[in-house]
Amino acid sequence: MKKKTKILIIGGSGYLGFNLIRKLNKKKFLITSVSRKKSQERKKIKNIKYIKCDISKKKELKKIKKDFEIVFNFCGNVDHKNKMNTIRNHFISSKNLVNHFEKSDLKKFFQIGSGLEYKRTNKSHNEGDKLEPKGYYGLAKKKASLYCLKKFYANGFPATILRLYQIYGPSQDLNRLMPQAIFSLKRNRIFRCSHGEQYRDFLFIDDLTNIFKKLIKKKKKIKGEVFNIGSGQPMKVKKILKLIKNKIKKGKILYGVIKLRKDEPMYLSPHINKISKFLNWKPKVNLTKGIAKTIKSF
Repeated sequence: MKKKTKILIIGGSGYLGFNLIRKLNKKKFLITSVSRKKSQERKKIKNIKYIKCDISKKKELKKIKKDFEIVFNFCGNVDHKNKMNTIRNHFISSKNLVNHFEKSDLKKFFQIGSGLEYKRTNKSHNEGDKLEPKGYYGLAKKKASLYCLKKFYANGFPATILRLYQIYGPSQDLNRLMPQAIFSLKRNRIFRCSHGEQYRDFLFIDDLTNIFKKLIKKKKKIKGEVFNIGSGQPMKVKKILKLIKNKIKKGKILYGVIKLRKDEPMYLSPHINKISKFLNWKPKVNLTKGIAKTIKSF
């Protein structure tokens, strides 16, 4: 009987980690999920091992064995207003995790980064673009990415950096643009937002988890690589909200009521040529279909 691959998912009860676990074949993988807080029963999946562990604290890492072959690091927090909390949860936690597995037989370590690591621009990002983040979140992600790459260059640590842009889909928590808008409009309420002139790149959750699956299977050397991940189709937020409004046909959107954050870029989108060519991948779910699926889930 073929031995199962052992996969560790940090942040397995979060939106990305939870969807990856659901996507993986439990017959092929032994999966362990790690979260800072105890996982909610509704988010627990059969045959998955769950560990409560705050990896920002070195002592707690003793709870995690070093016999995993693949690690996905989704660690972090949603509220990025507090600098120290953001640095601790996105950088210090990642640094501790890398150090924990540095002298192990780990085959692949996927560090989940962000397009906010790059310098602001009115063009789509390439992987070689300058890193000059404005906000605490982008700064923490940049520091984590660079630490992973530093360990790769120093001793071959098997890190791969995946810089994600906006991910959306069914069952997403109400702390993101799309679910907030859908929740309000379906209840025939007023949804207050910014002017909506900023460009964003949205990728459907199933397209993202398909990338993760392909990366797990990929035998070609990927350590030390950086990949931008998105749809490659930037669109004004106002147009996205209009698509949602036209589908729901209820509620009202008030633009320009909420001010943009100081660190919020007007244009945020990636070139996805590298990941598309490397994995022979392209997004399958366009925004219209993805929004319809997301609305249906509510």
